[in-house]
Amino acid sequence: ILLLGESSPERAEKLAKTIEEFAQNENRPDSCKFREQCRQVLRQALEIARKGPAAKEYADLRKNCINDEHTDNQKFYNFKNFVNSLLPLLGHELPNSENREFPDVDESNEKNTNDEDKFHALPKDLVVQYINDGIGLNRIVNDLKHEKEKCASEREAVVTFDVEWSAYRQFAGNNRASILQLATEEQVYVIDLIQPENDDYKRALVKFLSVLFGDEQVIKIGFQSEDLRILRLAFPSCKELYSPKKIVCISKVAAMIIEGAGKKTLSELCATCLENKKPLNKAEQKSDWDRRPLRSSQLNYAALDAFCLMELFNYCACEAEKSGMNVNDIANIVRASIHISLPLFACDLKAGELAL
Repeated sequence: ILLLGESSPERAEKLAKTIEEFAQNENRPDSCKFREQCRQVLRQALEIARKGPAAKEYADLRKNCINDEHTDNQKFYNFKNFVNSLLPLLGHELPNSENREFPDVDESNEKNTNDEDKFHALPKDLVVQYINDGIGLNRIVNDLKHEKEKCASEREAVVTFDVEWSAYRQFAGNNRASILQLATEEQVYVIDLIQPENDDYKRALVKFLSVLFGDEQVIKIGFQSEDLRILRLAFPSCKELYSPKKIVCISKVAAMIIEGAGKKTLSELCATCLENKKPLNKAEQKSDWDRRPLRSSQLNYAALDAFCLMELFNYCACEAEKSGMNVNDIANIVRASIHISLPLFACDLKAGELAL
């Protein structure tokens, strides 16, 4: 599969991608055998790395990435990430492959087709936008402005939000937010919080977060409060994250309408309340959210985490109406009152200014 010796990182990257693509298709009868062969080669590579200049990079902790479970797809993704980081430093190279055919990968193979029967899924026609520049952030602001205008005569505008981060990665002693997902009735925005790594985009993000979380005309619905804490760690100079306006936890709204809802996880709420009575597939929850590009399965997972909150809010609205209540009134009753002291350095910053 691979040769030890002089190499090209580009071809090593191609090899790692080939390993991942092949392993994603569990319908191939020789897939498990192929995975184990990869592990055997990489175990040898690890031993060589420990004796070379990159030895400190691959301590015993890294060895844990090589697992002996042959059929666990999620564990193999983690193993693949290890392969991806190891090969370029070791100097591995693909054999001459100009005349070889590598298997084409249908993205539908990335998730088990049975998942659609077992788990809740995004609507087929839902628009999901990936945002990683200032133009995209401005587009979201304009879309939310139109949403407020559309809702002005009937109810307050509502947006749901969620944050993903790599829980195992420590950043300045804390976890860092990787993406922020926002959902409206018609679309989901997946906002990259770490790429590109330039000051202009960071400033644009701080300004955007200030506008979003400082807007008193938009109800922002999440699930529990951990997401805001992670955002504050990533953007300590954004004052609005310390006293956000109109923050509501969907479980508290549901608890006012549905008995026992306040103690349920998000997946359990979906299985209890939504029409198809299916839970969420949480397989991607602990994947590497700092990796770029994100896999389509990660983007799908992230988008659904935000959009299911909108679906739950709409369900609560229908149930509240049956009881003669208004869900927006309930949301305003249970909304969080968050007032956290600013870091000392943030007190001297202007709105939207980045601490460097």
